[in-house]
Amino acid sequence: TAFLYAGPAINVLAVLLTAGSYTSSEPIRIQTSGVVLRGEGQGTGGTVITATASSQIVLIEVVGDSGVDTVDGSTQRIVTGTVPVGSCIFEVEDASGYSPGDTVAVRRTPNSDWIDDIGMDAYDWDEGSFDIVHERVLTSVDTVTGVVEIDVPSVDGMSDAYGGGQLELLDTSDRIHHVGIEDLRLDSEYDGSEDEDHAWTGILLEDVENAWVRRVTSLHFGREAVKVDGDSHRITVEDCAMLDPISEITGNRRYPFSVD
Repeated sequence: TAFLYAGPAINVLAVLLTAGSYTSSEPIRIQTSGVVLRGEGQGTGGTVITATASSQIVLIEVVGDSGVDTVDGSTQRIVTGTVPVGSCIFEVEDASGYSPGDTVAVRRTPNSDWIDDIGMDAYDWDEGSFDIVHERVLTSVDTVTGVVEIDVPSVDGMSDAYGGGQLELLDTSDRIHHVGIEDLRLDSEYDGSEDEDHAWTGILLEDVENAWVRRVTSLHFGREAVKVDGDSHRITVEDCAMLDPISEITGNRRYPFSVD
């Protein structure tokens, strides 16, 4: 199948696991763009893969080469006094290094005044811990005025009084993309209702974009059915379930779907 997206066409190879039972003592890894791992159903009569490891492994890993990098020398301060939530347009100090279609990071850079004014200085909040970044694509750039427009509205307000923000070019070339996991039933062997030494995560998506997990049921994992991690972007998880988790009843466990 040829997928069309915001870039060249890509051929997608579907690897079919027919209905039946399979076992794996190690992670199943996908590290190439354009691969779909497809079963024949998430029910008991479909494609069932059981993790047999006696350690906290991930059963299916979809992992790119590395994270997203900021392009050296590309950072520009946002000089619009206030950028409200929902805005797509703002001005930067110098837009000459940007072009429509560039992938960028919109970085909110809060300061200590923001922490003080919301009353969180009493809890020793550190402004560096709330330096929040959202990936966007530039849809227009005016190099004369410095005004740029992004494809998706800002979800964090930015203002000079509270530290403002920055715009940065991103290099996303090391991510893999157009990878899918679908129509599977994943299980984990375990020893007792609070066993901690067995498969921990059904599916991990790390440093991947334009990827999906759909119609997958996970049983008896300790932490989650699907975990989205690293510099991942545009991920769909649809019609999935996590059933009967096995672990101790304490923190950092039993998160059916997590974004880290």
